[in-house]
Amino acid sequence: MARSWGIWVVRGIASILFGVLTFVWPGVSIAAIVLMFGVYAFADGALLLSFGLRLGRRKAPYVVRGLLSIAAGLRGVPASRSLLGAIDLGRCG
Repeated sequence: MARSWGIWVVRGIASILFGVLTFVWPGVSIAAIVLMFGVYAFADGALLLSFGLRLGRRKAPYVVRGLLSIAAGLRGVPASRSLLGAIDLGRCG
């Protein structure tokens, strides 16, 4: 873990920023929060996957969590677009 402390610092900073932004802008629509989560999950998954692939032993848990997080991130970005579309349709009608 001594070699990979930077990955954990970046992951922690991203987590804290996600939480702070959610509290700072409570009026932000749910679509923006879903988009932020999608970007966060994708970045977190990429970091976990890179850590898991560099690790010499017990890499499977990191690789699996990284792939699941990337999948969640890829699902979150299109979901935010459809939510934005629904919000726009609601305003027009």
